[in-house]
Amino acid sequence: MRPDTDTCINHLVKLGGIFAQTAGMLTNASATRDPDCKLLYEAAVKSRDRNPWFTFREIGRSLHSLAGMLDPNILQRWLKAYPDLRNQKKQKTVAVIMAGNIPLVGFHDMLSVWLSGNTLLAKCASLDALLPPAVGEMIGRMHPWFRENTLFTDDFSAADAVIATGSDNTARYFSWHYGHLPHIIRKNRNSAAILTGEESPADLRAFGRDVFYYYGLGCRNVTHLFVPEGYAVDRLAEAWQEYQYVSENKAYMNNIRYQRALYESTETPYRDHGFFIMQDDSALASPVGVLNYSFYKDMDSVTKILAGKKSQLQCVVGPPALKMIKTDMVPLGMSQHPKPWDYADRVDTMDFLLRLE
Repeated sequence: MRPDTDTCINHLVKLGGIFAQTAGMLTNASATRDPDCKLLYEAAVKSRDRNPWFTFREIGRSLHSLAGMLDPNILQRWLKAYPDLRNQKKQKTVAVIMAGNIPLVGFHDMLSVWLSGNTLLAKCASLDALLPPAVGEMIGRMHPWFRENTLFTDDFSAADAVIATGSDNTARYFSWHYGHLPHIIRKNRNSAAILTGEESPADLRAFGRDVFYYYGLGCRNVTHLFVPEGYAVDRLAEAWQEYQYVSENKAYMNNIRYQRALYESTETPYRDHGFFIMQDDSALASPVGVLNYSFYKDMDSVTKILAGKKSQLQCVVGPPALKMIKTDMVPLGMSQHPKPWDYADRVDTMDFLLRLE
């Protein structure tokens, strides 16, 4: 039987403390002597060696964000919306197929399965094959229930339900293979941002986090920017100088060089800022290292565009003054710090898990 919710929260808060401490060690490039952090730190080192996108900086950012999610007040506020958690139900086995685009991107699904009192069968992406098992091992050491109800495997024959995250192509495979089970299947999503032209230099610097964190690989990274007519988009390059570190990543710069060559060969106009490219393009999705942008005449036109792309959007970033936009607006610089109730694709994972029969 799963430990009561308060006990779970206590263990998760402790886990969040380990996340925060390990994040500090990674960003300060110091070896760990804390036995509680050793397992996660070593998984981070091996992940960095295997995956060029998983630098210590980016792994540390993910851990820092997740540590914030595991704040006791945040957890209690989140779980307050689910009174059924207090009632023990028949335990189900839930398969979670995780993506690997950013470090520990599947943690929220793991967390939801644990808190709903179900057994977790987890399949890691090849690009993030070490960090999730390390987290599973750590929480398993805190309470035997987590250890006994967490298994990393490719065998989902015992699954009662499936949560799978991937691309549009893999979603078709997941639907075909697991469509007979209760499921959440996530496809490609991208995020957009809106600027009014009244943002301060500090606002624009903060906005750079939404574009460059995790090298732009996350579904909550901004790939399309709406700006008012006449806006000088090149001013962003000056505001974003602190993010030039992305050019130190060979994989990232290979993408930049490829896109530059493609635009040149097709005589496509573009704005080259060295460590990123801007493209006047209405498409929501953009290649790594490229930020699409478009000009708007009025906010009504932006609202209509966003409404038409709702199924493709993960989140919309903008200043507080844009609360009149009929969508959940994420403050500038905060897209990579979702709360646990900011569900991927706006599908309530916890409600899905609690309704399993």
